[in-house]
Amino acid sequence: MFARAPVPAGGDSVRTFRVAVRAGLRVLFVSIVTALCAFAMPTAQEPTDWQSERLALLAKSVSNLESLADWCNGNEVFVERDRLFNVILRIDPDNYRAHKGLKHVQMRDGKWVPPEKVVVSKNFNPGMAAKFPERMRTTLQPTCDGLLELVDRFKLEGLDRDVVYTDVLGFDPDHARVHAERGETKVGEAWVLRETAAAKERRPELKSLVRAVIADAPKVEDFEPGEADRALGVAWTVAVRTPIVRVVSTGGRDDAVKLATYASATAGLFRELFDAKVVEKLQMTIYVVSSPEERKRFLENHPSIKPEERAGLEKMISIGLNIAGDFLLFTSNAEQRLDTVVRQTLSHLLVCGLGVAPDRGWAFEGFGMYLTRELTGTRMTWYTLPSKADPAQRELRNRLVASKANWMNDAHEMLEGPRKPDLREMLTKDVDALSIEDLLYSYVLAAYVLEARAPDAAKILRGLGSDEAPETVLATTLGFDLATTDRRVRRWLSERK
Repeated sequence: MFARAPVPAGGDSVRTFRVAVRAGLRVLFVSIVTALCAFAMPTAQEPTDWQSERLALLAKSVSNLESLADWCNGNEVFVERDRLFNVILRIDPDNYRAHKGLKHVQMRDGKWVPPEKVVVSKNFNPGMAAKFPERMRTTLQPTCDGLLELVDRFKLEGLDRDVVYTDVLGFDPDHARVHAERGETKVGEAWVLRETAAAKERRPELKSLVRAVIADAPKVEDFEPGEADRALGVAWTVAVRTPIVRVVSTGGRDDAVKLATYASATAGLFRELFDAKVVEKLQMTIYVVSSPEERKRFLENHPSIKPEERAGLEKMISIGLNIAGDFLLFTSNAEQRLDTVVRQTLSHLLVCGLGVAPDRGWAFEGFGMYLTRELTGTRMTWYTLPSKADPAQRELRNRLVASKANWMNDAHEMLEGPRKPDLREMLTKDVDALSIEDLLYSYVLAAYVLEARAPDAAKILRGLGSDEAPETVLATTLGFDLATTDRRVRRWLSERK
């Protein structure tokens, strides 16, 4: 069996299975300037043919940008005028008119410096300001056409194509071809990834689905523990069951009923999301003990536990028992009991229903933790622990286990920084080899699939459960190479609200 139990996120214990674990809507004028300011200017490297032609086109656009600035000045649209001057300087750093327009002062050595006191410009003609975007689009259309001709003639792809597309959107923020090829759609006044729009609709649907599977969970009934249960040497006080799960406990009935309900609801959610037929065959037992003495007797009497294993298992709060998914649970924390039951049920279904075992660490952790939080509101059951030799991992883990932690915000910060995991490497790791950074990226990637690519979720997990390489599964299903997937997931995260 793959499991020998998680340990709680807040504790330090031995493990086989261990528990621990925007770009927003911008206004139109801001989006114009943001895109324009992304122009990549010449570097020390010799440019290729397409890069030389691109730079020549941008240089040629300066006269049109100057004309636009004159139009803005004459119509008292001073905010856009100053932005155009800054754009010109990105293309032509020594442009005299732009420096003078921004009131820069030229020093004796020829360098230009901004004024000590910067005066923020204002628009005094709202009507003409509203006409600026269209005027800019038509004025710069020849430049855009020339840039797109480069894309077609040189068959640009990936980052090279993105550079040119960014140029085009700087001049024409609503360019239909560019947005279509970038997989974008308009939400309000902003262009975002199609995945961003899809996820915004999907998240409320997921929450409604979770409420439904809990409300529609099968009725919980009492039953008498069987001979095999009594042979475990524990005085059980309550036994309840649904068609797919039994809870045999030394605790209270209300708690047992809740655990049975949520285990059944977890199976229902799994079936709805992944169309997994294994749910219909699920027959698992959750044993809940209340004291260390009860746990000790249980371990001594359970036939699948070897004597040499008992000492280590006595430190664990949850112990997987067999291929049927049965497990022992021991913790006085009711919230943790519920979290563990849901996560253990998901782990069993991932392995036996879809073949996604711990050797597919990112999916095992990512989907398991995301769905556990959707069902319980908590993320207390981790199978990944930080490296003791890496203080940054321990610091990140400490932030993530806090009750009010915002994992998406922490992930966004991490994925844009130096500790971003390598996606290709992460996809190949066993759950025990994942770093805390890997775990956080895994959580984001699972969220991306479930929220933004919901129709593909089952196909991805089934592919991961086969012998196919994870990179191939994602590329085939999502339609992107790994570098593009990485960029889109990070952008989606920045746009997610």
